[in-house]
Amino acid sequence: MISLLQNEWLKAHKKHKAWLFLVVMGFLLIMGAVLVIIFSNRFNIEVSGITYSINAASVFTTIISFYSIVIAASSVTSEYSEGTIKQLFIRAHSRTSILLSKYMVVNILTFAMYYFLIVFNFLIGLLFFGMDAFVEDFITNLVNGLYHYPNIMFYMTLAFMIGAVTKSMGLATGLTFLAKFSSGPVTLLVSMYEWGKYIIFPHLTLSVYSENQYIRGLSEPFMSDSSLGFSLVIIVLYLLVLVGISLGVTEKRDIL
Repeated sequence: MISLLQNEWLKAHKKHKAWLFLVVMGFLLIMGAVLVIIFSNRFNIEVSGITYSINAASVFTTIISFYSIVIAASSVTSEYSEGTIKQLFIRAHSRTSILLSKYMVVNILTFAMYYFLIVFNFLIGLLFFGMDAFVEDFITNLVNGLYHYPNIMFYMTLAFMIGAVTKSMGLATGLTFLAKFSSGPVTLLVSMYEWGKYIIFPHLTLSVYSENQYIRGLSEPFMSDSSLGFSLVIIVLYLLVLVGISLGVTEKRDIL
């Protein structure tokens, strides 16, 4: 498994140029901070470092979610489109091990990039706006990332599953983007029914359960009887089902 992970890591790093994505995101974050300073000075608005860093994080969280969807979808579909899937599956490793290694690498790469941006964004907030409580504000940013990563992970896993089932990059990214964009209306609709608590979309906004006002904002749980533990269980179950479908279809597919 270690050799598979190393191989998939090298392929993902080479194919998706994660360093370039981080450089572009870093530049955008710096420019964003400069624009905030210009507008805040012009309209005499006071902006704190923690407020800026949390709000900026909500923006790049969405961007990295889109990026992870593309990575997850292409990790499987590119093997089919490039004709390398046969060579990959005739090796000594099982199809399950190969697919799991791809899924794990996508998660590790996304998580690493996400937290690099969180730390970088915090430093920008510190340098440009200052922090009243350095340690507390830093921990708040780290915890904020933990509340939002399951959302990234779900859509990434959905794209991975659709890619494994359909072998189509277009379908995998298109359907996943459609699910992401329609999650808001779906949440409003299902929240009116008791069975709505078993639908994944309302549970993806875990920040509503935080006691930290910076993380929670003005959001409230979609149902009064919902809890962080229950939402995490629902997310884990959906992830297991999606990964299980990916493995099941790939194991039974006639590649040769």
